Amino acid sequence: MSQSAPPAFPITAALAFATAVGASVLLFLPAWQSMARIWWDNETYTHGLLVPLACAWLIWRDRARLAGLAPRPTALALPLLALCAVGWLVGELAGVNALQHFAVIGMVPALFLLCFGTTITRRNAFALGFLFFAVPFGEFLMPWLMDRTADFTVAALQLSGVPVLREGRQFVLPSGNWSVVEACSGLRYLLAAIPLALFQTHLNRRSARVQALFTLGVVVLALVANWVRAYGIVMLGHLSDMSLAAGVDHLVYGWLFFGLVMGLAFWIESRLPDGGRGEDVAAGASMVQTEAAVAPTDDGSPFGRARPAALSLVAITLLACAPLGAASLQALSEPRIELAPLGAALEALPRELATYRPGYRGERAAASGQLTRQPGVGMGIYQYVGQRDGHEMIGHGQGALPNESGSARPTVVVQRGERAARLPGAPGGAPVSEQLVEHLGQRWLVWEWFWVDGQTLADPRAVKLATAAALLAGRGDESLAFVAWTPVAGTGSTGAPAQAATLEARARLSAAAAALGEAARPAGL
Repeated sequence: MSQSAPPAFPITAALAFATAVGASVLLFLPAWQSMARIWWDNETYTHGLLVPLACAWLIWRDRARLAGLAPRPTALALPLLALCAVGWLVGELAGVNALQHFAVIGMVPALFLLCFGTTITRRNAFALGFLFFAVPFGEFLMPWLMDRTADFTVAALQLSGVPVLREGRQFVLPSGNWSVVEACSGLRYLLAAIPLALFQTHLNRRSARVQALFTLGVVVLALVANWVRAYGIVMLGHLSDMSLAAGVDHLVYGWLFFGLVMGLAFWIESRLPDGGRGEDVAAGASMVQTEAAVAPTDDGSPFGRARPAALSLVAITLLACAPLGAASLQALSEPRIELAPLGAALEALPRELATYRPGYRGERAAASGQLTRQPGVGMGIYQYVGQRDGHEMIGHGQGALPNESGSARPTVVVQRGERAARLPGAPGGAPVSEQLVEHLGQRWLVWEWFWVDGQTLADPRAVKLATAAALLAGRGDESLAFVAWTPVAGTGSTGAPAQAATLEARARLSAAAAALGEAARPAGL
C-alpha cells in the first residue's frame, strides 16, 4: 500500500493573502501610520507593537494541527470587506480614528477568510481576533477611571485617619496637594492586562468559560490594584513629607506594582482546573486529521491556481472604492461662513486674558480677542474646511484646554459640566460644554461649543456624526469651534465664596455669548 505524500504548502493562497494585505495597507496607509504613531508615542498603547507579532506566532505555533487542510477560497468574505470599507469611509469622513483603525484591522481577518476559507480561518479564529487588541481604543473610559481612582484614594485616606479636602479630582493633605491625572487612571494597566490574560489562558488551552472568568477577574484585579497603587503613592508621599513618590518615581513604583500583581494573577491561573479544554484539544486534533483526509486539495488546474488570485484582485478593487469615494466627497467642502463680522466684534486681548490660549491648531481661519461690548471675556473662533489629519477640528490635542507639551505646570480640570445658553447661530439656546480649570496658577471658567452644518452642538461625538452626515450628503465638512474664557475671582477660595465667584464668571460668559450672537447673522450662521 503506497502512502500519499503530504499536501504541498498553499503557496498560491499565501501569496494572494500577502498581496491583498499589502495592497490594503497601501490603500489605507494614513490609518496604519496614525495607529503606528500611537503605538510608538503613547505608553498606554505600546502593547500594540507586539500584538501583530503575537498573532503571527500563534498561527505559526499551530501549523502542525493545520497540516493537510487545503485552502478553500470563498467569496463570502467580500461582504465583510465591504463592511470594513464602509466603516473606514465613515471614520474618515467623521475624523474618528478609532473607527478607521478597527476597519483596517478587520480587513486582515476578512482577507484571510477570502484566501484560505472557513475551515482554516476557524482554526485560527483566536489569533485573528487577538489582532483587534492592536487598535488604540479605550480613552473614553479615562474620565470614569480617574473619578473612581479619586473616590477610592480619598476614602482610603480618610479611613487611615489622614485629613483630606477634595474638590473634583484634586485633594489637599496637610503635607501637600495631589491631583488625579490621566496617568493615574489605570487605563494603561487595564488595556495591557486584558490581552495578557487571554493570551495566557489560550496558551494553556483553557476552556472558553475559564478564559472568560479569569479575564473578568484580571479586569477587577487591575482596577483595584491601580486604586491601591494610587493610595499607596499618596501615603508614601505624605509620610515622607513629599520627598518620595511626588515625581516621576511614582510611575516606576506603579509599573513594578503592576508587574507583581500580574505575576500573582498568572500564578493563580496556573493552579486553575483545565475546564475540559484538554479533551476539546484532543477532539479538535482528531477532527483536523479527519478533515485533512477528506478536504479537497488544489487540483493543479489553471482555475484552481487562479481562484485565490482572482478573489484577491476583486477584494483590492472593492477596497479601493473607499478612498476614492472619500476624496470625491471631501472635495465638495468649501467655506461658506465669513469670520469677518464675528472678528469685528473682537478687540486685542488684554494681558490678563492672553495668558490663556485654547489648544486649537491647523484651522483654515481664526479670530480671537476680547469682546468689545463685554470686557473680561476672551473669545476664540476657529474655522475648519476640508479636514484631514493635522487639520481637523476634533482630534487628539485639540480643544479648549491649552496645548502644554513639555509644560511643568499642566492644566487641571476641576469641574466639568454642560449648560444652556444663547449662542451664535442658535438664538433660542443650545448646550455648551463648561469646564472649571486651573491654568498657570489662575482659575478659569471655560465654555466650548461647535457649529456644524447648521447645528450648534457641545458633544464632540455628536460633532463627528454631524460632520460625517454632512459629507455623505454632499454638503462638505465646514465646521466652527467657539471657546470663551474668563478668570474666576478669588482663586484658591473654597465653599460659598468659590461658588459665588463661579456664578459671577458664568454670568459674564452668558452675556458674552449673547453679544457675539448679534454678529452671527451677517457671518452666515
